[in-house]
Amino acid sequence: ATEGFLSLVPALAKAGIGLAIATHSDEEEFGGDIRPETHILGSELAQALIDKHFSENNHDNNEPLPPIFSKIVAYNPRARHGKKEKENLYKRYHMRVLLNHFQVQPKELLFFDDATDIIQDCNNFCGVRAIQVHPDVGFQLEDLLDNL
Repeated sequence: ATEGFLSLVPALAKAGIGLAIATHSDEEEFGGDIRPETHILGSELAQALIDKHFSENNHDNNEPLPPIFSKIVAYNPRARHGKKEKENLYKRYHMRVLLNHFQVQPKELLFFDDATDIIQDCNNFCGVRAIQVHPDVGFQLEDLLDNL
């Protein structure tokens, strides 16, 4: 997790802005050499990262941390039976789940990803505000500021 991400996320949560994780890491990918005994995937992986970076023991001030992420969507259409269904391509499934969860309109959802095709699809098909971060560097505050 980048410094920008680690500073922005708690500030957004404290301001009452709903936060979620939308990942293609999916428990349905277990099989063959990828086993639960040797790999961590999906919501378990996302939760482990949340616990590592946003637990009460990992912040500098004495204020209690608010709940950070209210939803994790761990879904990879390529690992599911619906991999060819147009409505589940890219992160369309994720966006539908998040719009329903937060009860917001697409234009009210701000989404970050490092994949160009996912960003384009979210902007064009899903109607959400999607901002690309650099895949080698991760989220930087400039990504947000430069794309508002």
